[in-house]
Amino acid sequence: MSAADLDHIDLGIIALLQGDAKRSNREIAVELKLSEITVAARIRSLHERNVLRIILQRDISEFQAHAMVDILVEGRSPADVASDLASIDQVVAVILAIGQPDIVLHLYAENLADLLDMMERDVATIDGVTGYEVMPIGNILKLDKRLGVLDR
Repeated sequence: MSAADLDHIDLGIIALLQGDAKRSNREIAVELKLSEITVAARIRSLHERNVLRIILQRDISEFQAHAMVDILVEGRSPADVASDLASIDQVVAVILAIGQPDIVLHLYAENLADLLDMMERDVATIDGVTGYEVMPIGNILKLDKRLGVLDR
């Protein structure tokens, strides 16, 4: 499905929900000059067509330690190792890279001691991980929680 398959009503609903996913159908209906029933039907249709998914995301800004981690892999496929890494609760993103490193992680921890413990306990012990380099993140200046803009 492409943005061309969506009409101005679908795009308007998506834009409003991207701004505030907690908006009620009534608020969206008033803003777009539609009935609540129409808004509810459109949102249901967007879900059914796999165009829209509303998710709950933890606010990671409360954590003191964030890091990007380059992971080197041998003896297993990077995709299999990435799958294991994705099961770690504090991992925000697992990225299969092209070339070296094989995988890049974005993760968070309560503090630096917790981050080091997690690396030794959870990351380094995964079969296939042969090395890693931790790059602590200073200040996160922007963290866009939207999943993307469909009309671009």
